[in-house]
Amino acid sequence: MQKKSSKIKFELKSHTLISRLRNHIFGKNKVYSTDEEQERNEGRALLGYAPNIKNPLTFNEKLIYLKLNYRNPLWERCADKLAMKAFLTENGFGDLAAKTLGGPYESSNEIDLTKLPEKFVLKTNHDCGSVFICDKKKTDFKHVFSALDASLKQNYSEKQNNREWVYNNIKPIIFAEELLEPSEGTDLMDFKFFVSEGKPVFLFVASNRSTDVHFNVKDFDYSDFPCEYIYPKNKRLSKNKPPFFDEMAKLALKIGKLFDFVRVDFYSTASGPKVGELTFFSQSGHGVFCPRKYDRYFGDKLDISFAKKQIEN
Repeated sequence: MQKKSSKIKFELKSHTLISRLRNHIFGKNKVYSTDEEQERNEGRALLGYAPNIKNPLTFNEKLIYLKLNYRNPLWERCADKLAMKAFLTENGFGDLAAKTLGGPYESSNEIDLTKLPEKFVLKTNHDCGSVFICDKKKTDFKHVFSALDASLKQNYSEKQNNREWVYNNIKPIIFAEELLEPSEGTDLMDFKFFVSEGKPVFLFVASNRSTDVHFNVKDFDYSDFPCEYIYPKNKRLSKNKPPFFDEMAKLALKIGKLFDFVRVDFYSTASGPKVGELTFFSQSGHGVFCPRKYDRYFGDKLDISFAKKQIEN
């Protein structure tokens, strides 16, 4: 209830609630003639303004532009959560990937629990959310296996209707991974670093995921930006740098230099920094900033000239 209440307050502050209600009433089951038309309509509902896709200036407009116009096989490869680990290893960052304990499995029937430790993680490589923390003494594996098998049958981009092309050609599989323990406390915090042309854009820190998730918007020196992104920021978050933060920020820039643009997701774990995933279309280009001016502020830091050159050629 607290999470829902916080979200409504955030949408009121960011002036998107009325747009969402209008879209729910008048846009339900609407058929669009083009992807751009759909993005503009969804932008009105989700961002509070219609994105200018032909001349993108804001952070979200540029993500939508990349989503609709740019293609890069490397992005496709690294959107695959298992193939991403091989990419990191090839480029000297193999120690940053969580250890794979089993798989790939083409169905849950192939999973042999006797070969896995007491606690571990099961996840799919091709979507968002199919991640299950498993404890042999407590987990309902019938439920977990059913959910994983259902995920294998779905194309994530088609299911979400979000036009994120990086997921279209991934062969869905399941794999087992080590369970990461937090570097301190009980909250495994997630540090999401946006890097453009090897330079910092911003990051947000995800905390309290198991209860009422909060996203704190920060610079790469861990200083706060006076804005919110996606969810209300967690004012209780300590201003002290978490363990390994400076190392994660430096590593994010090094990994970022291998791409024109990427979001590098890190966990601060008891065994050091670990990369959770590499992402290219955060919130599918529909992540609300409050105040809205920061959408343009961070948009100025995101250089998409690489995409425009490819398209022009």
